[in-house]
Amino acid sequence: MLVLSRRENENVLFPSLGITVKVLRVRGKVVSVGLDAPANVPIVRSELADDQDYVAAIEARSQTLDAEHRHAIKNLLNGATIGLSLLRRQIQLERYDEIEETLGRLMNSFTNLESVLRPEEPAEREEAILLIEDDANERELLAGLLRHYGFAVTTANDGDQALHAIEDGLKPDFVLLDMNLPHCDGPTFLQRIKAQGKTLPVFAVSGSSPSEMGLDDGGETGIREWFSKPLNPDRLVRELQSAAAGGTAA
Repeated sequence: MLVLSRRENENVLFPSLGITVKVLRVRGKVVSVGLDAPANVPIVRSELADDQDYVAAIEARSQTLDAEHRHAIKNLLNGATIGLSLLRRQIQLERYDEIEETLGRLMNSFTNLESVLRPEEPAEREEAILLIEDDANERELLAGLLRHYGFAVTTANDGDQALHAIEDGLKPDFVLLDMNLPHCDGPTFLQRIKAQGKTLPVFAVSGSSPSEMGLDDGGETGIREWFSKPLNPDRLVRELQSAAAGGTAA
């Protein structure tokens, strides 16, 4: 249940419904509440409108939604309609000690209605990383860390497996490449990618230096950044986030 505490002249907004609830005055156990809504959403008051007006207005707006959402709206409308009737009766009987709880439940119904009617925003795209690492424990730990930072991670245990994945249609935004691999090591992977005419931003990880592996020219090899082992995870994440944002990490 949504529980709200508001002082005089404070508002509660439901933007997707176009409804504003304003606490106008608090005098002892009596709370005056103002409701403002668009013309096509009737403000339900016993002297001006009945519950069917409210139900009809929301149902009209729900017709563009799928069956599952319409069913959810009908259930929420049912609860809201009951809540409005209960609130009116409590006011008539001067049950002021019960009104706050009913008003909270009614606000909760409005909030749930708003969440159903609100247009869904497209999810942000996750940057895709191809992680190539032969040590299974290190591979899964690093993949888990990167996923918790919002990256979509595909793993491979050597260069051959990674190349097959790319040939099968995998299109990573970045490659995180352990340079010391069995079967097809880092330099060999880079050569084969270049021979295929592909350009992939590569972040290399190795216990050796670039010069020790004969890879002094990062621009020619496609290596964007070189990380020495033991790896600094924070720096790696910063660099990947910066690359994803199109910048350079400080």
